[in-house]
Amino acid sequence: MIDKKMTFKYVPPNINFIVMPILMFTSYYVLSGYRIESKRSKWYKLFCVVSILLIGYTIMLMELSIHWVKKGVYPFGIQAYEVGPFVYRQILVNALIQMGIYLRVMFLGLKHQKGYGLLISFSLAGACIDMGYISFLFELSDITYYNTIRNNNILIIALSSIVITGIIELLRRKKWKQM
Repeated sequence: MIDKKMTFKYVPPNINFIVMPILMFTSYYVLSGYRIESKRSKWYKLFCVVSILLIGYTIMLMELSIHWVKKGVYPFGIQAYEVGPFVYRQILVNALIQMGIYLRVMFLGLKHQKGYGLLISFSLAGACIDMGYISFLFELSDITYYNTIRNNNILIIALSSIVITGIIELLRRKKWKQM
């Protein structure tokens, strides 16, 4: 589905299951000494909305790309061989935006001594879903295999994000109760 001559090598999907929890716990550790404000700034809300919308866009693009291939109907007059690069570039931009949000939040957290809770989880989960999808584009051999792997990837990342975020919030509350 995608040309192997494209710009960078794919990330094995399973690496996302290792990197995401490490980054989430590291982020918690780095920002754990800072309180999360009860009133969120407009930038925090904007970043949360953008991150959630990008996750939704990625999932929608996954579904659409399979639909295009099954039906043989492609958007914007592109040819069948152009679907992979077309989808790849969009997902890569999504991943870069999600990582940009994560890095910006970490920078702001350290600069202003604030915690940012869920936004870190949203942006990291989105980036991992994007990178997993890029990996699947390189490995795509048949639609059934792709659907199984894609659903497992999204499910594992979503569940681990929820569990890790829950653990982090419990640790954060426990720490602030002791202070």
